[in-house]
Amino acid sequence: MLIRTIQTDTLFSSVYDSRSSMGYAAAEAAASAIRAVLERKETANVIFAAAPSQNEMLESLLRQDLDFSRINAFHMDEYLGLGLDDSASFSCYLTKHLFGRVTFRTVNLIPAKRTPEALFVCRYPQTQSKDLIRWLAAIPNPYLHFGDFDPAGLNVFSNEYLPYLAGKAHYFVPDDIEEWLDRGSRERYDKQSFNLSPECLELPEVQKLVGLIHKHKRGL
Repeated sequence: MLIRTIQTDTLFSSVYDSRSSMGYAAAEAAASAIRAVLERKETANVIFAAAPSQNEMLESLLRQDLDFSRINAFHMDEYLGLGLDDSASFSCYLTKHLFGRVTFRTVNLIPAKRTPEALFVCRYPQTQSKDLIRWLAAIPNPYLHFGDFDPAGLNVFSNEYLPYLAGKAHYFVPDDIEEWLDRGSRERYDKQSFNLSPECLELPEVQKLVGLIHKHKRGL
């Protein structure tokens, strides 16, 4: 049951008394928009979101008066490193809740192959790094660290990340880093010092970056 409608500028929001009634209303609105397209065109392209928040809407959508055989189905995004059959993938979720339960004209899944080129890239969150590191250590993906190009930035990678991610962690160093370092901060170089582990110093990109930082006596 609809409780109230809120308008902010041109945005309307509706508040319902339950997830089921909200899902039904969302499905009715979606079905109405799809039918309007199918009245004008032979087919409709529809992008579906994938998350438990969609459960009630997708279930209600299946009961709407829609010709799914005229709909080309897509989904918004996908995790890198997960196969299409992985239960954690968005494509698997939508296949279970929608794509596998009715016949669409086409279903266009985003490939998420397990590939060594897939990277998880993250700049360290200073208040949540322990949880992040535990998660990074548990997944098979290689890890590319985006940090500052100065001693302090390298120290964070060497002492907080690399001990848990050895063998799959690398430090991002752009090809034109020397040009950027030449315009960097001398104060950073003067006030900071390196505290790098032997394992960190074995990485070619770290060797290159440390040498350039000493050469230019600057940091970024």
